[in-house]
Amino acid sequence: MSAAISPRNRGAALVAVTGGILVAAGSLLPWMSLFAGLRGFPGILGLYGRLTFAGGVFLALGGLAMIVRTERFIRPLVASIGVAIALFAGWILFGLRATTQRLEEQPMLVARPGPGLFVVLAGALMVAALAFQTYRVGKTEASSAVPHRPSPKGAAFRGRRRLFLYRMHPRISELLEYIDRQAATLRTEFEAVTPERRAVRPSPDRWSPAEVIHHVVIVERRLVTRLTALVEQARAFAPEHDSSSVFTVVDPSRFISRVNRFRTSELGEPRDTDASRVWTDFETTRRELKEVIRSADGLALSEVSAPHPALGPLTGYGWIAFAGAHAARHAAQIKEDALVS
Repeated sequence: MSAAISPRNRGAALVAVTGGILVAAGSLLPWMSLFAGLRGFPGILGLYGRLTFAGGVFLALGGLAMIVRTERFIRPLVASIGVAIALFAGWILFGLRATTQRLEEQPMLVARPGPGLFVVLAGALMVAALAFQTYRVGKTEASSAVPHRPSPKGAAFRGRRRLFLYRMHPRISELLEYIDRQAATLRTEFEAVTPERRAVRPSPDRWSPAEVIHHVVIVERRLVTRLTALVEQARAFAPEHDSSSVFTVVDPSRFISRVNRFRTSELGEPRDTDASRVWTDFETTRRELKEVIRSADGLALSEVSAPHPALGPLTGYGWIAFAGAHAARHAAQIKEDALVS
């Protein structure tokens, strides 16, 4: 599904489109001239020039795709092609220099490099620069259901882990990692139950493991709608300026705790559960949820909120954390019921 582009990615898309136009335009300009510029030879006349022109068009189209699509591979792909074209242009420039030096033996020709290749190289380097932006990630305790609160002293260095071909706001990155960890925990507990027991209730008033997953699917489908609305509201505010850990303002532990039991609404009750496909349904819904979350990159989700029937008002960040905590809560339920059984 497509979603509105974040302010940060809109800038990257503009860079890709501009760089692609420069690369294509450079292939139409002279790459070499004779007679002190009186006779120019556009790059498009040769195979290398036509390949460069095609590459420029692809970069521009890739930039447009970054605006209308949310797939994460588009930006790395566009940046990689920018790197390849930059290397290609550099190699051609090296060969052109050797050619003009040989033609200096014929002083009447007055051979000179044209501006075209330099324009190509400039455009390609613009796009290639997208490949070297750093991506800060949040805390990565793989086994912890509730992240530790970071100390103020270490805040400046928190989350620096690795380089990616794109950049995402640390808070969105941190929340995506968190909900992924809880989904993995939920899957572990569900798959620990043998297939023939997944549709069996531990007691008449308790859900079966498959019904638990079905309930999570129902809640996350509703959450997709709720978050989409909050994201649209957040676009009316200034971009997020706080890059501190989101878990300094959101506490998932109060969602996870099973000390206080909540009565599920009629809409959240699993009915006609198909144990053979319930996990596939969860994966489909979770992908949709993550696309909505990525569309909120750079937005101040702390400025928007919506009420939860049991937990009270939750900000946009709170609702995302709730998705992870809700999965962790029901993973614990499956484990608890398996032990009782």
